[in-house]
Amino acid sequence: MGWRSMAAGPAAWVRRQEAEAELKTGGRVQPTPHEEEGLGWQGEETNVDQGSPLKEVVMSDAVIIDAVRTPLGKGRRGGALAAVHPVDLLAHPLAALVERTGIDPGVIEDVIAGCVSQIGEQSTNIARRAVLAAGYPERVPATTVDRQCGSAQQAIHFAAQGVLAGGYGVVVAAGVESMSHVPMGSAVAGADRDGTRLSERYPDGLVPQGISAELIAARWGVDRSALDAFALTSQQRAAAARDAGRFHHEIVPLKVTGPDGGQV
Repeated sequence: MGWRSMAAGPAAWVRRQEAEAELKTGGRVQPTPHEEEGLGWQGEETNVDQGSPLKEVVMSDAVIIDAVRTPLGKGRRGGALAAVHPVDLLAHPLAALVERTGIDPGVIEDVIAGCVSQIGEQSTNIARRAVLAAGYPERVPATTVDRQCGSAQQAIHFAAQGVLAGGYGVVVAAGVESMSHVPMGSAVAGADRDGTRLSERYPDGLVPQGISAELIAARWGVDRSALDAFALTSQQRAAAARDAGRFHHEIVPLKVTGPDGGQV
């Protein structure tokens, strides 16, 4: 997913709401000590009703240039994408993104990828390995983040925040997870995840995700049949959208080795 600042000028760190309020009253906008040191203050302190440069005090916009992904497969041994190494799985859409947009990969300032199980084939900063595998210049940095099930979403948030803050001009956010290679729970590797202090605070352990869902349903009176109906409708709509070709523009075909050894 490509992000790019579309603002004409650099991002400012000025307190925008305060600036707008001062513009309405014809007063002055007082810079903070950091702003006085040049960290984002644009223009001199000026009476805003006399052609103030505050018109330049605008944060960059974060916009999506393109979004691509691979097909989905079942995360198990022998799944549709089991023959594809996770690094190659991520490198494929990264390369396609550059090809589709025509952007010079050398202008990409960072690649942020979400990945939950960072062990084995997905260890040691898989984002960086995928960037190199995708053919990006070696100077393009990359990092891998883990916020569990929201890891790729968090990567998007970090990318957008970087653009809005003026830290990035062009940044790619992504995600990868191959449970065929790295099954759920592999990262624990039989180790103690909690340590002494966390165990002392929560002697019964943290509430598992499944139990959490049950507690939420009970607290808010969410009916199981209603949830099942909602889930079924969601799957049906997704299947209808797939059959209608609505996902074709975002899916990058991927050749894999089938059970018979042939290319699919």
